[in-house]
Formats: sequence, C-alpha cells, structure tokens
Amino acid sequence: PAKKKTNRQWSRTRLRSESQLLCYILPRQTSSQVVTPARPISLDRLCRVRQHKKAMAQLVRQAPESLRSSFLNGSPRLPPQQRRTPGHAALNPKPRGRMTHPTVATAQATPQRIESLRCLSPALGQNKVWLLDQFGVLHDGQKAYPSAADAVRELHEAGGRLIILSNSSRRIGATLQKLAPLGFDPAWFAGAITSGEVTHRMLAARPTAALRGLGRRCLHFTWGSRGAISLEGLDLEVVERAEEAEFLLAHGTEAMGRGDLAPAVPASLDEMRGLLEAAAARKLPMIVANPDLVTVSGESLITMPGTLARWYTEMGGGEVHLMGKPAAIVYEAAMEMAPNTTREDLIAVGDSLEHDIQGASDANVKTVFVVNGIHRKDLPACGEPGFEGELASLCDKLDVSARPTYYLPSFQW
Repeated sequence: PAKKKTNRQWSRTRLRSESQLLCYILPRQTSSQVVTPARPISLDRLCRVRQHKKAMAQLVRQAPESLRSSFLNGSPRLPPQQRRTPGHAALNPKPRGRMTHPTVATAQATPQRIESLRCLSPALGQNKVWLLDQFGVLHDGQKAYPSAADAVRELHEAGGRLIILSNSSRRIGATLQKLAPLGFDPAWFAGAITSGEVTHRMLAARPTAALRGLGRRCLHFTWGSRGAISLEGLDLEVVERAEEAEFLLAHGTEAMGRGDLAPAVPASLDEMRGLLEAAAARKLPMIVANPDLVTVSGESLITMPGTLARWYTEMGGGEVHLMGKPAAIVYEAAMEMAPNTTREDLIAVGDSLEHDIQGASDANVKTVFVVNGIHRKDLPACGEPGFEGELASLCDKLDVSARPTYYLPSFQW
C-alpha cells in the first residue's frame, strides 16, 4: 500500500468490527459495556478481525432485518476523540491497566437548557417508551420510594411502554420478581435489560476470541447478605486463589463464591483488594457484571463491582470488561424490545449522571435525571437558586459531558 496505517487507525478499524459483532451476538434483552481509558482500545486487540469474518457472516444472516440492513449500509462510527468515555475519571483516574469499550456510536444530541419538572406528567407527551433505572429511581434497595409505584402505574395506564434498564448483577427474571413485593406489578413492564443478564449470556455463548480465551477457572466476587449470584449453566470452576484462576468475575462486593453447591464466604473489601493485587500481578482479565461504582441502600451508599474494576485498573491488572450502561448497545436492545418506535419516542430515567444520563445522551435519547438518588448529597435541594450551576459543576467533576433533558426531585407522577 502507498500509505501505511498507523496504530490508531488499526485500533479504530478493529473496534468498528468488534462493535458490529456484538450487535448480533447479543439477544434483544442484553447489553455490553467495556470501558476505555483516555483513548479507544479495541476488545479484539487479542485477535485479528479476520478471525471473526465467518462468525460475523453467520450472525448477520440470522439478524433481524432492521439490524441486518443497518449493518450492510454502513458501519458504526467511533465517538469523537475529544469525548472521553463516560465514567472515565471515576473508573480510571490514573490509568495503568487496560480497559476496552466496544460501542455502537450514535449522533450526539445538541446541548439544550435543562428543564425542571415537579412531576412526570408534563414530560409524557410523545415519549412512548420509558427506560427506567431501578435503584435510586423506583426503590432504594430496601423499599419503594413513596410515589414511585403510582408513577409507574400512571405511565402504564397512559399508554407508555416501560422497560427496566438496570446495571443489576442479576438476571432478568430475578429483577422483575424482586419488584413485585415492593408494590410494582410486573404486568406494568414490557420487559427488562440487565447487565447481569448480559454477563450470563456472553459467558455462555463465548462469541469472540477474547471471551473464548478467558478459560473456565475464575475467582468469583459475589454477594452475601444480598443473595449470591448463581453461575448455573456456565460450565465454570470457581477457585479460591488468584494463582489458580484464569479470569476474575465480579458480581458483588460482599463475599467470595465457591460454586453453586457451596455457600459464599463473606469477605471484606480489604480482602478483595488483596485478591485483586495477586490477580493483577498475573494480568488476569476481569468481567464485571455491574459497572456501577456505588448504589443506594436505604439511606446509605454501598460499594458496587465497578469500584473493584477501578481498583484493578489502578493496579495495572489485565483487561477489564464492564457490561451495562452507559454502552450504546443497551439502547439498541431497548429499541428492539419496542418495535415501531424511533429514538425520539424514547426517554430514559435514572439517578446516575455517569451511567444513566451520559449513556442515554450518547445514544441520542432524552433523559430525566432523578436528583434524590446517588447524587443527593452532592447537590442542593432541587429547585434552589443555583441548582443548575451546581449540577453542571458536578458533571464536569465527574467528567460527564452530557446534560439531562429534564430533572426532578423524585420519580413521581
């Protein structure tokens, strides 16, 4: 060739191909998020794109017509180089390890003034599909917020299609089952997409060379009092020492799993940090089933697996794959669950600026930011003078370039 491609050009070429592949291996109710440091790095850096040609061709043939025509008419674009990945500052303040981020890039919405709402009804309008976060919006992990169930029911009765879009470590069935005792009728929801479901299906299918190369022996970071995560059907062997593991799997931050036939062993965050240090020395890859850094639990915030990913990256560990918001692919999955709609029909509701607001904005979806969630102590009371300025400052501090379309104190009709 007359001109040799630079490393950055090759990286972009590979990333586009990997993004296309992920579009077809994920079912309708799935997503994949893998976060980068300051510049995009391809997930299939471990293997050449040509290795995927046969699999990609087969997947395209099996894809729905809408996705197939999109694939054949053009490939996804990378985000502008100056837009860093949402959550970059929090996840990787001093990048040493490597994180990759396959995305399906979309047009960026034009910045506009944030509109304050007292309740949801004025925002109903043409918003036919509502993508609802759970923690910090519908409930606090222990009980439903006072007005949340009424708001969900009103939206449903008004004709809205409601889809749970959650960075939850749990699979879809467990997610909807947990909402029922909190006062939410599962019939109100058209479906759910969780990062836990994505993790399970990706590990079961192993559609890429990087995933096939993970091996079967894993250190499993899971939950204890909140309920351990089952690995049934994944053909994994859970080990207790980093020296025995081939990769790390993070569902929770309370205990270390020992397989489905034995109870998980409670572990402190310090003990988990020690295991991460041992794994980092071996550059083991890491799969994170919940990219959130923290979540609400009553009046407190608890540490989530995204924090383990941040620590592991700071230690200079191996490849870290985060699954869930703010990846564009989850919004593509939501579109598949709501046929005969456009992005203009969608609106996403969430309490995380880094995940809910940035992710939906990158996907050109309108947003409602619920103030009384994980950022409630970072901001003045909703509606106070100077609130929008404080909100903009918090976004800048978190390296969030997006701004919500609307904000309101809590999820209420």
